[in-house]
Amino acid sequence: MDEKMLKLIGWCLGLVVSIGLVISGFGRLNQSKSFERKAVEVQATVSQVSKHVSAGSDSGEYYDIYVSYEYNGMKYPNVHLTSHGMLSHVGETVTVLIDPDNPSVCASSNSLSPASYALIVCGIVLGIIMVIKIIEVSR
Repeated sequence: MDEKMLKLIGWCLGLVVSIGLVISGFGRLNQSKSFERKAVEVQATVSQVSKHVSAGSDSGEYYDIYVSYEYNGMKYPNVHLTSHGMLSHVGETVTVLIDPDNPSVCASSNSLSPASYALIVCGIVLGIIMVIKIIEVSR
């Protein structure tokens, strides 16, 4: 197999990966929007905050946030809310979205979609680059 064919195969594989990123992003976005449609807002109290450092020196500090809340007369203590770079303080009151079918599942309204959009945008950008490279190699 010549070098041109190997490059073409490599760029095509990159295009498949980019398509996978876009599909994954839309799948996550659909799942997030579905959750948001049926979710119920409740007031919760931050019950625990623990700091951890992500892999890689430039990743920064992140915080695991745990909240406690009550829904339909049942108490849900220390439910993991999210990991993010913003620090919350124990005792702080926050609004969370919970799944009424499974009230022990919660999320903050601003944490659901950003990763989905990032996957979609990265997939599109990568796809454009791969198509350009495929056209260049095909000439």
